[in-house]
Amino acid sequence: VTLLLSASALSIAGSEKVIKSTSLGEVIDQHQDWSDDCVYFEQEWQEFVPTLDKLSRVGVKIAQWYSGSPDLIMTIEKPLGTVLTTKSMPATSIPSPNCDWVSFNVPDISLIPGGSYFIKLTAPLGSEYGWGIAYNNLYPQGTSSQHPGDWCFRTYGEEELNNPPDTPSTPSGPTSVSEAVAYTYTTSTTDPDGDYVKYGFDFDNDGDIVYGHWTGFIPSGSTCNFNVVMYGVGTIYLRVKAEDEHGAQSGFSSALTIVVSGANTPPNNPTINGYASGKAGNPFTYNFTTTDPNGDDVSYFIKWGDGNITSWTTFQTSGSSYTEAHTWTVKGAYTIEVKAKDIHGAESGWSTLPISMPKTKTINSLFLTFLEIHPNLFPLLRQILGL
Repeated sequence: VTLLLSASALSIAGSEKVIKSTSLGEVIDQHQDWSDDCVYFEQEWQEFVPTLDKLSRVGVKIAQWYSGSPDLIMTIEKPLGTVLTTKSMPATSIPSPNCDWVSFNVPDISLIPGGSYFIKLTAPLGSEYGWGIAYNNLYPQGTSSQHPGDWCFRTYGEEELNNPPDTPSTPSGPTSVSEAVAYTYTTSTTDPDGDYVKYGFDFDNDGDIVYGHWTGFIPSGSTCNFNVVMYGVGTIYLRVKAEDEHGAQSGFSSALTIVVSGANTPPNNPTINGYASGKAGNPFTYNFTTTDPNGDDVSYFIKWGDGNITSWTTFQTSGSSYTEAHTWTVKGAYTIEVKAKDIHGAESGWSTLPISMPKTKTINSLFLTFLEIHPNLFPLLRQILGL
């Protein structure tokens, strides 16, 4: 079981949303493709109701039966009788003898989505043209001059094409972890359109992203930091994918293999190796060592007994020694105290080592009595002994 706790973004400079490029693509908007017959006509019209605001071209399924026919005229009207644009096509560009699709380019038309517009074909006097017509599978959004039939037509428009985000980078973070501890991982991606993106995480390599394993939206190009708590001993294969504001998704990143061990245990109490006594004013070196049951790196907090402390050293490899020298400037008795913590903040108990400054002198009492009776003898020896 894996729990995604939280996620945040480290934004890169200029992470405001910027559309780097606009990619337009032509799509069919409205259409009636089915035809039951191709019939002779002189002037006919077909209504359509667009959903796009730009009309790029109009397709009609037509035929010509006389190559000497005058040019066929196509108009877009709203309402009928009010011409928005006029296009023409010579008979030699129109299929014969069977109806087939031809297109009129109309890049100068702006439409109001949801409004009623009309495609009108006019065959001038002396021409012979046919238009495909359907009496089944009718166009549901409008009528025609041959109601209840519909003329075959297609309207095309341009719309902005949304590109999915690029595949995110392989998640980066610890690969050997303890269960029930929060760990931080990072990933990032960019969106070709500059859209904001969110990240989804798959922890078992099955392609499913469960509820709660998606972040919120963050700027394209930002670094996503996410915290994860894992439960259960085993191996996890962490993959990530991105989704933009429009729902387009990237593919999955490569998997990061994470080995989950049992619950975190604090380090063992440290050992202290070094001098237990000495002369004040001289430096003395001590070695501090501990092991962590989970193999985590450890840091030491040391009290020297004279008011000085070493506050949490840099992390050391479990089982290796940390060495530091200290000088006691005043004679007296002191106690070194030390504890350790692992990379997850779990702390050991305290270990101690009593220290005596200066070193205790043990001298035969009869010899001291002799020196007191003869104070002028051995002055150098008396000075060394501090008498």
